[in-house]
Amino acid sequence: LRTPSLLPSSLTLLSMEEVHGDEPLPAASPPLEVSVSESSTEDFHRSKSNDVEDLSGEVQSEAREEDSPEALEVGLVSERSDLTPTHLHTIYKLANKFRAKVKSTRNDKNDPLHLSHLGQNKPGKFLKVAKQLDSLQRLSDAPVGLKNAGATCYLNALLQSLFVNPEFRQGVFNYVADPNSIIRQLQVTFAALQCSTSSHYDPTPLIQKMEIATSVQQDAQEFYKVFISFLEEKFKKLSSPPSTNLISQLYEGQQEYVTTCGKCAIASKRPSNFYEIEMSVKGARTLDQCLYQYIAAESLDGNNQYKCNNCGLQDAERRISLTSLPPVLHFQLLRYTFDVKTGSRKKDHTRLYFPLRLDMSAFTELESPSNSLYQLSAVLIHIGQHAGSGHYIAHVRNAKTGEWWKLNDAQVTKLDITSDVYVPKLDSEVVLNEGDENEKDEDFSKNPTPKKKSKSRGKKKVTSYDKYSVEGYFHSKQAYMLCYTRITNDDVVEPTLPAYLQESVGLMNISFQANQAKREREHAEQVALYSSHIENARKYSELLAAQSGDSGYWAPTQWLRDWFSGKLLVPGKSRSLEMVPHLCVHSCLSPKSVREVKRISTECFRFFSDHFGSDVEVSGEMLCSECVYFIYKGEHALQIEEARKQGILSQIDIGVGNDGDWWVAKKWLALYKRMSLEQVKEADDKVNSGLFCEHDEPAANYTSRAWAVSNEVWGMLIKDFPEALSLPQDRKACSTCSKSTTQARKLKSAHKKKIKETKSNLNYLLNRNKHQLVLYPNRSDIYYLVPFSWKKDLVRWVNEETETEPGTIDTSSFFCEHDLAKFDPLPMILDEKPEATEPSYPSNSLFTIVPLAEWQYLVTRYKLKGSDLAVDIDSDGEPTLTRVICDECQPKFKENQEQSTIVYANSLLHLSVHFRSRRATRTRGKEHNRLKQLTISGVSSSDTLITLKMRVFEETDISPALQSLFVDGVELTGPNSSLFELKVKTTTQILVKENDFDVEEIWEIPEEHGSGVGFGDSLLLRGESSGPEEKAAEGWNCNECTYLNSSSHLACSMCQTAKPALRSSLKRSRSDIEDSADHERDVSSKRRRKSVAHEED
Repeated sequence: LRTPSLLPSSLTLLSMEEVHGDEPLPAASPPLEVSVSESSTEDFHRSKSNDVEDLSGEVQSEAREEDSPEALEVGLVSERSDLTPTHLHTIYKLANKFRAKVKSTRNDKNDPLHLSHLGQNKPGKFLKVAKQLDSLQRLSDAPVGLKNAGATCYLNALLQSLFVNPEFRQGVFNYVADPNSIIRQLQVTFAALQCSTSSHYDPTPLIQKMEIATSVQQDAQEFYKVFISFLEEKFKKLSSPPSTNLISQLYEGQQEYVTTCGKCAIASKRPSNFYEIEMSVKGARTLDQCLYQYIAAESLDGNNQYKCNNCGLQDAERRISLTSLPPVLHFQLLRYTFDVKTGSRKKDHTRLYFPLRLDMSAFTELESPSNSLYQLSAVLIHIGQHAGSGHYIAHVRNAKTGEWWKLNDAQVTKLDITSDVYVPKLDSEVVLNEGDENEKDEDFSKNPTPKKKSKSRGKKKVTSYDKYSVEGYFHSKQAYMLCYTRITNDDVVEPTLPAYLQESVGLMNISFQANQAKREREHAEQVALYSSHIENARKYSELLAAQSGDSGYWAPTQWLRDWFSGKLLVPGKSRSLEMVPHLCVHSCLSPKSVREVKRISTECFRFFSDHFGSDVEVSGEMLCSECVYFIYKGEHALQIEEARKQGILSQIDIGVGNDGDWWVAKKWLALYKRMSLEQVKEADDKVNSGLFCEHDEPAANYTSRAWAVSNEVWGMLIKDFPEALSLPQDRKACSTCSKSTTQARKLKSAHKKKIKETKSNLNYLLNRNKHQLVLYPNRSDIYYLVPFSWKKDLVRWVNEETETEPGTIDTSSFFCEHDLAKFDPLPMILDEKPEATEPSYPSNSLFTIVPLAEWQYLVTRYKLKGSDLAVDIDSDGEPTLTRVICDECQPKFKENQEQSTIVYANSLLHLSVHFRSRRATRTRGKEHNRLKQLTISGVSSSDTLITLKMRVFEETDISPALQSLFVDGVELTGPNSSLFELKVKTTTQILVKENDFDVEEIWEIPEEHGSGVGFGDSLLLRGESSGPEEKAAEGWNCNECTYLNSSSHLACSMCQTAKPALRSSLKRSRSDIEDSADHERDVSSKRRRKSVAHEED
């Protein structure tokens, strides 16, 4: 060994003389001089050249032989003197038969001399080194991006749209903020966006200061409202007037709700201010159409009449009048809708055209038209097909240069204005001819691929578009917020930074430049390392194979793969050549490791060892003859064992039927056929253990599970399995087990006969589940009452669910302590239509009735404990009870039964579900309702009404908001009331009515993601000075009426809408949902109408 100090103390390199002792080795096997012949090496190089070119022009394949020595036909080895070099070459896969003669595409792990496809074709793939370092330097005319902190794309997009306004930015810079406040972090963020030399900035300090969860995506429109409200509150606390009114001066506008009486024509006006205009995109194709819908008059009539001060309730018209517009005009496009039929939100993908220059004079009552012209400055876009997921980006316009930029978090790219996203003017053909509305359009900077695109057709630049122009229209199906800035003649002035912000940004830029220089140095080092590795990989790939006369060294295959791929050059991944795990106990290469190592040249091994080190050097000659000898010797023993086994099995197969002297279990023979001798001994070395009973005697009928073999076969089995249990052919089975088997067979036959007799004599009792007399053919008879619990036991025994036959019929529960009947069964027995009326108590748990013939059979067979109770029906149909009813005990019994129907647990409730609308069937133009009977199990009287509605929803898919439950014509109200409080009994028949779909689909702010708390836990709502004790009261707000409910309530106490956590589970199949287009309305106007009517009334 070259480095013996690295070997474990238990491993010692032995010479062949030390291994074999005094016994001389055969002359053909000199000590440690086993080497690959020159012919083998030449064959290997020849096969390697065949990988490059196939001279014959066709691929020739040769079936690879098995790894066993017999398959290689090198001869068995019973003594050490039989061992030859060929045996060693065979075990170590160095024989000629292992040379591949086909063009291979991967490395052959069965061939230690096959050295191609170890990663030479793609050297250094783990060294992820870019040819050119991605520059993080900000371009001179490009804006700065914002890094996404997790799920904060909505925040980044909104901050970018606010930043492009120079007046707002200057106002933020002028604010004298506390160093630990949110405003200070906003100042630092805006300062970095304006003066940073980096291509992007990380707004994490601002997000952490606001205490916003970075793992939960929120709605951008909601964040805008919360953020602007927070800033306005902060600026109002300033002493200087210009800064105090910054938010209202830039974003606040005025409007009036004008209501005109239809009788006296007197208009009532109520002023209101706004910071954004919320508009529905439903039914509109352009921004102008959205605005016309926003200010359009709506009629107040019917149940929604207007109460005039002069005329009382009258029909009227109501509209919105924009009286004052702010310098910065925000439009929020309501694309999210909540569908009460599905209990989920959806997104409207209507394509909307919005102008670069907007003239608001047609929509306002302003005296000065010059204040009505606006320039589009920012567009906030929600990319995604669904309301619950997606991504936010911003498209902004540089106020000084007029260029448009796309800001996708940290990625900043200039917008490519093409005809697919921009039109110079609008006409009816452009607006109406839109193609497929389902066309994927992520944002208006991406160009959808035409369905049929000719060679001459493609994305064309719009020559009429000028980046300094304000004409034309953008269009998008994903635009979510639009920001317009009033056009003025004033020059755009870049905001100035206070000294402390200039210093802060200066330090950031210095730190960035230092990090940039460090990145460049590291990249240069990586490039040099990569280039050096590629050169070495190419060089030593050609020198990898050991040439003639070079015995070479063994190296792990995986190590060679890792070196060629460059993985060993990655910091922390470097390791030495580890060959100790591949050595045998004789300190030579273990035959078991042949598939895990390769023999390489001495020159390559020296290079690898000098640069990475090695724990032990194993030359190509270190093949262990001792291990090879034991392999062949064990193989020889296995072959002898297999031959012996096949001989035994062949003799067993010759036997026919029970012709033999000894019994052998069939299951054991199956194991013996498919397992080795050692495996069979571990599984069952007693052979016939499965044929003996608990009395250590042959089991009853054991011969059907055994095979008869001859004396010769049994003698051979005994040699291999000395613990085998002998079972001669003439040995009789266990007498005890035989008797038990016979008796069990007789008892089973008698049991079946008894059940058959019972079924034939109790036909009506076993086949009738109800107690009504109408179910029996002979009305004129005597009918006896049988306890229902006893009948259940009888049915279980007849159905063989239990082996215990019911005992004596106990009718004592029918009688009181005065030996009189507790109740009157006649009303229930004579009830022709039990579903029409409600019985006075749950009779199905008390009794069932049988005719006279079956009663006589029951009494004769099972006996009677107590007295009988019967109803005698004469020929005229007049019933007579055979026992007198106790007037004292009957009311008490009835009261107890009534109580059991009110206080219950894990009981059944019976409901009739009345489907309407989309579930109804139509015949000849008439609508017919569908009625379905439903039984719900596991109900308790402590369950609430909303819980019961949720159970109904699980069975019928009817949303709880659309359910009305009735008992005796009275609707159950109070979603949080218990069934006990509502007096719902187990005998009550509940009617579930599905309401018609006349509920409007509600436009709303998207429901909160994640935990459903929105920005409630952030400092934007709690205030920076508030402590934990000042958090909002526990509870939840209804999304329908905004009522604050207790956290324990599962539905709104005002409108009975399900709790949001429950509502999110109300998923409905699309095939079950009727088209709701006719029912969708603009709810923004609905909310305005309700709020104004409430105030005026």
